[in-house]
Amino acid sequence: MGATILTIRLDANLISGLLITLLSSVAYGTVAILIKLAYSNEMQMMDVLLSRYVVATICVFIFAIWKNPQFLQIKRSALWKIVAVSSLFFIQNLLFYQSLKFIPVSTAILIIYLNPVLISLLSTLFLKNRISNLFIASLVLVTLGSALIFFDAFDRQLNILGIGLAVATLISYAFSWIVVEKSLREINPISSLFYTFLFTAILFCFSSRPTNLLGWRGNQLVVGLSLGLVPTAISGICFYLAIEKIGSAHTALFSSFEPVFALVAAYFFLKEDIVNYQWIGSLLIIAAIILPNFTRNRS
Repeated sequence: MGATILTIRLDANLISGLLITLLSSVAYGTVAILIKLAYSNEMQMMDVLLSRYVVATICVFIFAIWKNPQFLQIKRSALWKIVAVSSLFFIQNLLFYQSLKFIPVSTAILIIYLNPVLISLLSTLFLKNRISNLFIASLVLVTLGSALIFFDAFDRQLNILGIGLAVATLISYAFSWIVVEKSLREINPISSLFYTFLFTAILFCFSSRPTNLLGWRGNQLVVGLSLGLVPTAISGICFYLAIEKIGSAHTALFSSFEPVFALVAAYFFLKEDIVNYQWIGSLLIIAAIILPNFTRNRS
């Protein structure tokens, strides 16, 4: 009988998609630190969200002009899909920040970082993507790893409304990924990203007063600009390019590196302690990211 062994499959597309997704994850992992800085500088969250998407829209516009001057030209049918994605972005931002009023940040993030599992299930149902046994094993490791990183969330009393808002955030987040992948089949990814950020910024204009941003000074300006540039524009560009290369399911899985980076960043920049359980959780997530690069061979 032939023995089954595991070997590493160095798929060029998968590796490049992994690297792009990791860059996106590192950039997005700064969002928690920047939001804490926004709170400490007495910035109103709706104003922060508005500035985040305004700055991101400008940054993506500059990048897109450099990469493809014709990026503004898209089909009308594609525009409606982008409006749908923008609406989901707007809703998930509102749901997430509302959930933080009722439950700890760690609890909310624990729920939201279950998105690789939900996205994989949705991509199987709606996009007919096949999921291998190794990929399923990766999803299990991600779930366990995230639970260990945010293990302290289980020690706290949980508010039902807050939990419901976080779950609703997770669902809207997952559906936006699926809509994005379907729309990328007919839209340039950078065009899609620009219009998504533009429409999201317009929606936040109705929920905030744009004139409030004119009163920002010093640290407030730095935090507002950084939120728009790093965890939004840079992360978004890398995210869309990764989906175009390897699809939403693998991108979602590889983006599970975000809680690992957020944990390490909180340790160095916010002086938050890291316990052994969290280190173990980080190793599980890293293992989950590596696992899809293995394949079964018989000899």
